[in-house]
Amino acid sequence: MTAWWLLAIPPLAHLLFGVWVAWYTWRGIAAAADARADDAGVADPVAASRIACLVAARNEEDNIDDCLEALSAQSASIHIVVINDHSTDETAARASRWHSQLGERLRVIEGGPGKARALQAGLEILSPDVSVVLTCDADCTPPPNWAASMAAELTASGLAALGGYTAVEVDGPTASIEALDWAILLATAAALSDSGRPLTAMGNNMALGRGPLEAVGGFLVGAESVTEDYILFRELGLKSPTAVRMEPRFLNWTLPLRSLVGLFRQRRRWAIGAADGRAVNVAILIGSTGAYGFPWILLWFAPTLAIALIAGRWAVQGIIGRGVKRRMGIDLPLWWVPVHDLVLSVYGVLVPLSLPFSRRTRWKGRTLSEGAE
Repeated sequence: MTAWWLLAIPPLAHLLFGVWVAWYTWRGIAAAADARADDAGVADPVAASRIACLVAARNEEDNIDDCLEALSAQSASIHIVVINDHSTDETAARASRWHSQLGERLRVIEGGPGKARALQAGLEILSPDVSVVLTCDADCTPPPNWAASMAAELTASGLAALGGYTAVEVDGPTASIEALDWAILLATAAALSDSGRPLTAMGNNMALGRGPLEAVGGFLVGAESVTEDYILFRELGLKSPTAVRMEPRFLNWTLPLRSLVGLFRQRRRWAIGAADGRAVNVAILIGSTGAYGFPWILLWFAPTLAIALIAGRWAVQGIIGRGVKRRMGIDLPLWWVPVHDLVLSVYGVLVPLSLPFSRRTRWKGRTLSEGAE
């Protein structure tokens, strides 16, 4: 019977790590209250001519108009480059219609295949005057002060890369699960960054210094990965760990995926990119299998311990979620925490176990594998 208590080690370690993330999340609430990117003034603005936003788009005809409307409403009149990545719908045509409103501020070009190559195509046509490169996905709608605030912070702090917080618009059960998932993941990334160990940022909400970006080879540094944003952030961090930062107060909004299958594929794509041969990443993936799976096994052999571990995980996720709500001033469906945890328990076991059998995944209508986009 005693041996079964060993199964509690991975979930207990996972729980303690969650407590640490929760502590860092709540510690940042006071500072964030006075400096949210969507309503804060920009003390030292960067000239709009020096800011460009790259939007890689593939089959986004339903979303590109909302994205360009949000970018056209930015407080800074930034340059916008939409890179059509071999879309089979009307993405490029819809984007081109915005020329009448944006004029020379907008360019619509072809690029790819793959997001990294698409972004690189956009980078290569930018004016020499551009020093700050923002990235935003076509299904995102950034608040009006997003570009100016991100550019000002990046420039004033001398960073090579600055990542913000991307919130999921909640419009149903799947979106509720995804919103909580992103909130906890990004809170974890922010906690690691705050503690001096930056790990990653979301490619749909990032500001990059053009000089450091080109110095590592541009976006092509991640062209062979299914998680190009993680690879780029890592490479810039290897040059100087203090030059990259994840800062939650810079908010962007994204549309949710529409199915649990889509969520699984997204999680699996992230795992494939993370398991890039680095021992620590592989260990984390293996540990997550035990962290999520062992409590359910323990229900048969040590039910009191199992229930305590599962309930503790719910509590920690709720505390992190509430901290994100207060820190960002956004709404999160915290009552979905138990369902979110159940879904993550399934994904947390199935995703790592699936990787040895196949490193391929479907995304944006393409079959992707690590090392070949």
